[in-house]
Amino acid sequence: MARRIFLKSFSLLLIFNLSALVHSSCVAQVAGFPYKHAVPEDSAFIISILNNAKDIAGTNRDSALALSNRGLRASLSSGFIPGEIAAYRNFVLLHRKSDIDLAISYLGKEIALVKKAGDRNQLIEAYVLLAKLYEESGNFDGILRLYRVIFPLFRDPGISPYMLPRLVNSVGYAYFQTGRYDSSLHYFGSALLLMGNMDSLNYKDVIFAKSAIGIIHARIASGQHALKYFREAYQLASAFSDTDAMVGQLSNIGVLYYDMQEYDKAKQYLYEALQMAKANKIKITPQIYGMLATVISYYNPDSISSALFWAKECYRLARESNRFDDMIQASYTMGIVYQSNGEYREAEKYLLEGLGLALKKGKIENITNAYLNLYKVNIGLKQYKTALEYQTRYYQIKDSITGLDNAERITHIEQQYKTTEKDRQLAEQKVLMQAQESKLREKNFWISSITITAALLSLLFFVVYRNNRNKQKTLLLFFRQQQEINLLKARAEAENEERKRIGKELHDGIVSQLLAIKLNVNAIQDKDYDPLDGYQLGHIARQLEEATGDLRSTAHNLMPETLLQQGLAKAVATLCDKISPNGGIEADFQVYGNIPELDNNVALSLYRIIQELIQNTMKHAQATLLLVQLSYREGILSITVEDNGIGLDEKSVGKNAETMGITNLKRRVSELNGTIDISSRPGKETTVYIEFEEKWLI
Repeated sequence: MARRIFLKSFSLLLIFNLSALVHSSCVAQVAGFPYKHAVPEDSAFIISILNNAKDIAGTNRDSALALSNRGLRASLSSGFIPGEIAAYRNFVLLHRKSDIDLAISYLGKEIALVKKAGDRNQLIEAYVLLAKLYEESGNFDGILRLYRVIFPLFRDPGISPYMLPRLVNSVGYAYFQTGRYDSSLHYFGSALLLMGNMDSLNYKDVIFAKSAIGIIHARIASGQHALKYFREAYQLASAFSDTDAMVGQLSNIGVLYYDMQEYDKAKQYLYEALQMAKANKIKITPQIYGMLATVISYYNPDSISSALFWAKECYRLARESNRFDDMIQASYTMGIVYQSNGEYREAEKYLLEGLGLALKKGKIENITNAYLNLYKVNIGLKQYKTALEYQTRYYQIKDSITGLDNAERITHIEQQYKTTEKDRQLAEQKVLMQAQESKLREKNFWISSITITAALLSLLFFVVYRNNRNKQKTLLLFFRQQQEINLLKARAEAENEERKRIGKELHDGIVSQLLAIKLNVNAIQDKDYDPLDGYQLGHIARQLEEATGDLRSTAHNLMPETLLQQGLAKAVATLCDKISPNGGIEADFQVYGNIPELDNNVALSLYRIIQELIQNTMKHAQATLLLVQLSYREGILSITVEDNGIGLDEKSVGKNAETMGITNLKRRVSELNGTIDISSRPGKETTVYIEFEEKWLI
């Protein structure tokens, strides 16, 4: 049973075979972009250089980099945006395997240019590629944030539907890697439904989704269901003669048979995958070598030298690829083989190496595997206390993923540890009974001293612990009080600023106009007034009409009439329409879904939040474009405000920001139990995403 639990962990690693199946288009499209810049005469030459760089990227990376840099310089000097986009895409592909963070940085520059060009299909394609890069770098939270931001764009009927399943697959993969199998299965299933009526352009995405669903079924011990999905994925790959995908599915089937303890079939499929990869000159993944080493070490212990050979091949390839996932499995494979051969110290060294890499990337499944294997190694080293610690950590994480009750297993190892400890104490007592009386008294003395010292130390530790806990409670209470005080101060200052603004509007506008009217009336009283002369009365009437209009405008700012009569969406649209393009900024308002009817006070609070974001942009951002989105979907009301201004510094965006505008904004959102995410860098655009659950707004 322990062997099966241990080896199940390795099948998860084969999910990385799937990541090679889905790739976005790597060529920036020149035709079809609505560029406002004139196309230079040498544009064809620039595109030719960049296409040549793309063609030789796989065989001559240095020359490809040089050509791409040349194309970028020519594009920048001539203002040729399609060339800049193509150059940055080349850089993304060239750095994708060697420096994923640099590749993401270049893709960010490409996305900024595509936004400027205004082609939404190209923008979504770049965003989906960014999700893939997040997937490869282990930034699973980034995938989920990206999904929330760009999913509303797919409501546009002009957007190509082929990108959506790829994005949904990435979301499913993110949930899979974080151990949320139910959510992962939901998104992979949704991707298959979306691709049901599409043609062969999405076949790799279908293989990816089916393989992932098969692995999830393998995780929950549903072997026959897993085998069904693996075989369907293999048949689809075979229909398109995709040998890369076929090798991946043979590997998955081999691992599944190993989990099901059908070792002959496991070995057969793994060798078949290896031979197919060699015959088609496909780069063999470390996962295949690793699983062969594992199968041989457990299924045929007499061939340990062969298992060690495959394990070392796995380790060598992983070092060459420099991928975290490959290096983690390679370390585990070496540890497993050495453990099977009884070389527990060597096994412990490699397993700890793999655990360090897994912890660095937050790979829950890999961390769980490491704890389980380290538990077994420490059992072999007769270090039962350490073994207990690793097994406890293993079941703590495992329970959080599967929800299974493993108390019985923990109790078993505890009992084993206690039994061993009791045997040791009996042996010591036997030695003491055979010793001389003088030594016995001396030992008893030392035992008593140590016991008393330990008791005193325990008491001291308890006192210190209790004092520290009381201090922490006091400090926590202080921080909470300070936070409440800061919120009250912020609220008072915001209200005071609002009063000042209203007072200034009244003083500079209405009061001044009324004073002028008073002076005109006094002038009539101070001289003879001809009732037939209507000019003076007409002038006073016009002044009264202007004052009435200003007063009505001030009242509208306090409580917009549109908000009360037509709802939040119409009020925000009206607010955006009032922003004059002649003022240097162009506002675009978009609404998705049916915005529910809200209480007037709640609607006013949401309106004030949006109004404050728009005013901050107009005052401080130096922006020329402003996008306001209002979206409702599945009980979630979201607000997105994005500009192309100068951005914010990290201090203003951080959790401890003291900027008055951000503090007031966060307070307003917090009062409605909402969440806010501000994404910005100095010199770059700013995006504010706010989300509310409908149940808190009712």
